[in-house]
Amino acid sequence: MNERHGPLTHYQTAAAGYRERYGWATFAVDTIVWATPGYGIEALNVPRELGRRALTILHNGGTPVPVIEIPGPSARWVFLTRPWPAPPEPTPRRFAGHDIGYAHAASTTSWSLDLPPTQHPGHDPLTWIATPDITPPPPTLVVDAIARALGDQPAATGSAAGSSDS
Repeated sequence: MNERHGPLTHYQTAAAGYRERYGWATFAVDTIVWATPGYGIEALNVPRELGRRALTILHNGGTPVPVIEIPGPSARWVFLTRPWPAPPEPTPRRFAGHDIGYAHAASTTSWSLDLPPTQHPGHDPLTWIATPDITPPPPTLVVDAIARALGDQPAATGSAAGSSDS
């Protein structure tokens, strides 16, 4: 129970569960549950179709990975990883122009990592494609899988909307 406001909401309960179960720095306000990148987890955020290809590559290689779906017309998948061992680039350079974001501890923005059951106004709630009941893999494995999934696709023109540091 929250002494100041009565019973915990569904979202506060979810945030507390992530903290207790996984040790993530999680918080909840209204219908948003989020984690602070770098405290147990970081994430790569990609367009859904690219995410599907990367997840297949990871599974075929025997690497399980927690994945979140951000629903909507431009749906995205978020791959959770362990924190990068050293300060990383904002988004790996090989992903420039491919609409890929990276939430990490060294980010110069206030970008956070939304977690299920977050529900942004006018959208369906975030859901787990693959639950966090497995240890997130090192980021290098996910970066390599995304790079393989990209194959020879040309970079898109314009800015990377999913970038965490732009």
